[in-house]
Amino acid sequence: MRILVVGGAGQTVRHVMRSLLAHGHEVTALAGPSACWLDLDPRLRVARGDVRDARCIERVVANQDVVISCRGVTAFARTDIQDIVTRNLDAAMTKFGVKRLVNLLT
Repeated sequence: MRILVVGGAGQTVRHVMRSLLAHGHEVTALAGPSACWLDLDPRLRVARGDVRDARCIERVVANQDVVISCRGVTAFARTDIQDIVTRNLDAAMTKFGVKRLVNLLT
């Protein structure tokens, strides 16, 4: 399965990506400037970008089967970011026919 992981740079995101890769999935991670796990696994595809940028979200959602959104409590508590990320993911997933979304609040 082709899976996009969107989220921060915390332990939960690292655990999710390691588990997905261990199960043989094709994993793409949308990485912001604070992402420090880029050397996690050579099979991990990394796309640099900003979740608030709708074009960026469209670019990484295209050709995915599943999107996993991992948000930290502090980031998720900011309603403006939560709304923007949700709208961008929803629009891109609708456009490209991606039907599965997993939201993890960490």
